[in-house]
This record gives sequence, structure tokens and C-alpha cells, in this order.
Amino acid sequence: MKISVVVPTHQRTELLEKLIQSIRRQSFEEGAFELIVVPNLPDRYFQSENFLQAVDGIDCRVVVSGTVGVNVARNKGIAEASGEVLLLLDDDCFLDRRDYLTRVYDAHQRHRGAIAIGGAYRVREKASPCDLAYNCISRQWQSHDFFGEYQSTRLVGGNVSYKVEMLQSLDRWFDESIKFGGTEAEFHTRLHEMGQTCLYLPSLEVLHNTSLTLEQLANKAYQQARGRRLHKIEEGYSNRSSQTYQSKRLLLARERAQSQAHFNQSVHCIELYDFVYNYSLRNPDMKKRKLFSKVNKLFAARRSL
Repeated sequence: MKISVVVPTHQRTELLEKLIQSIRRQSFEEGAFELIVVPNLPDRYFQSENFLQAVDGIDCRVVVSGTVGVNVARNKGIAEASGEVLLLLDDDCFLDRRDYLTRVYDAHQRHRGAIAIGGAYRVREKASPCDLAYNCISRQWQSHDFFGEYQSTRLVGGNVSYKVEMLQSLDRWFDESIKFGGTEAEFHTRLHEMGQTCLYLPSLEVLHNTSLTLEQLANKAYQQARGRRLHKIEEGYSNRSSQTYQSKRLLLARERAQSQAHFNQSVHCIELYDFVYNYSLRNPDMKKRKLFSKVNKLFAARRSL
């Protein structure tokens, strides 16, 4: 077995089926990969005709993690993997390149000393302002931190792969106490501190089918700031680094925006994320409800995005 594809999932059956369809269309050699689907909780859907038809002909098994938490699901998948390479995908991703598994496997053959190789997210062509904004934030965060050629701890958990033998030899994998906010960054930072090599290859792109609201975008900012404080994750977005990354994010938004109005709305979303992230860092004791009340008042005019 060459690749184990592990997909943590929680109540997003329609998106999961689309991802599985894209996996079925891969040009990777037949019988050389397995699919491990890890739902948080038991769900009758995985005995349904829809799911069974979706995975028909694929070497697939379902392993229930038994609790809510993406890191628990990731660790379940790691323990189950039998391939040379383990590829973690989020259930809202889509492999629109038929050679994606081949490219991931080949990358591990070229970079034999790397335990982890991560790629980037790409948004839909007609992404909403919130989705475009978060994609620009994510891509800039990934390219912001390099220790050497391609080396980085900033690998996203929905598009990252590992050498299974190296990974399974570790005493500890993802921190299961982290529910959201630094779930994968803590792990990759820990790998780097152990002397392991983690690579970021932006050419390894997957489509990310997000549908974020302003509230969800603000919640991501809050949780990621909280994760940085609690788990000592290296510098992300803050006032101190804003001059470095802000113009690059706006350039990314400008390149991908469908119109001037779309660009302006995306910039407003980036500003919202920055405000919540930085305010959370400066006011660590403020409860999320109180913070979001403040956000709603300041950004009331933008709630229609």
C-alpha cells in the first residue's frame, strides 16, 4: 500500500461524498491507496446506500473516533494507516487534479528526509468575500515563515501528508486536548523542535469548499488567537507583523476578486479577522460572547456580506 488517505469528518455528508468522488477519479495506480474515514461519532449514514455507493470499489473503512475533536480523529487515522504515506484531507476539500495523489507520493520520494509535506488551499472561482478573505489569510500565513528551502511549520491540517513509518514511530502525535485553534500548528512546531523536517510545497493545491459567514470567520480568529496563547504557537497575525503581511494579503485578494466591490468586501472581512485576532490577544480574559457583542456593534454595517 502506497498511500493512506485519512479524512476526519463530522456531519458534512454531501461534501464528503464530493471529496470521495474526486478521490475515485484519481489516476493513481489501482489498489495502491486506501481511504480511512474517521467520523467523530457513530452515524447511520455510513451504512446508507449513498455512502456505500460512493466508496464502491475503493479500499475503504470507517473508524469512529468516539468524541468530537479533529485531533482525536487524526490520531485514529494515523494508528490505522498501512500505507507508506499518509495524506490528511478535510471533508470539505476536493481534488480537482486527477494526478494529486501521484504528486503527493512523488514529493515524498524526492524529499526522503521530510516527515511532513504540506500544500495550500485554493477557493472556488466564485468564492464569497468571507471565503476569499480567509483563503488569503491562510495562504499568507503559510508563506510567512521559512526556516530554509521550503521548510515551514505552517502546514494546514486539511492538506498535509506524512511518511507513515516515521510518524508512527513517534511517542506522541496530535494534541487531543486542542479542539480548535492551533490544532495542527502545535504538532508541526513540536516536530520542528525535535529536529524533524516539515516542508511546504505551495504547488500541492486542493480546492477548499468553505462557506464561511462573518460570525464563523470571527470565531476562527478568536480560536486561533486563543490557540496561540495557550499552546505557545509561533507568531501569526498581530499588529506587530501587520506591515509585513498586509500588503501581500491584499495583493492575493486583488488577484482573485471578481470585481472591485468583491475586493472591497473581502478587505472588510480581512479587517474583521484582524480586529478579532488582535483584540483577543490583547484581552485574553474577555469572554467570547462579550467580544462578539463588541464586534457586532463595530461591524454592523458589514453583516450583509
